[in-house]
Amino acid sequence: MTPATLAKYEVALRLATAYRDAFNAGDAAGILSLLHPDCLFDEAEPASGKIYTRKEDIQAYLVASFKAAPGAYLSVEEAYSLGWHCVMRWCLKRDDEKDLRGVYLFTIRDGLIFSKHTYIKTD
Repeated sequence: MTPATLAKYEVALRLATAYRDAFNAGDAAGILSLLHPDCLFDEAEPASGKIYTRKEDIQAYLVASFKAAPGAYLSVEEAYSLGWHCVMRWCLKRDDEKDLRGVYLFTIRDGLIFSKHTYIKTD
């Protein structure tokens, strides 16, 4: 494996970890700083998933989400990368509701998160 290949893996994992850290801090601005200007932000809201492509819309979504579930904590159960892609399996712990489990699929471009797709495990 070449150093360039290893660098791709490292960048993808570092960005996914930084996303988790900003999420756990309720830091919408921190998450936005990790996103590519042309980011595709695919959320799997229970019953109505939405795809956001404008940072203003992503910010509004994040602010509303953090307000609706203060203290929500994203615990990473497993993460791995392959080139400019990262898979993160997580458990979202919330005070007022049962835990959610899911997966994020990240794609990296130009050193930023180009896309984030969310899949949630259902009962």
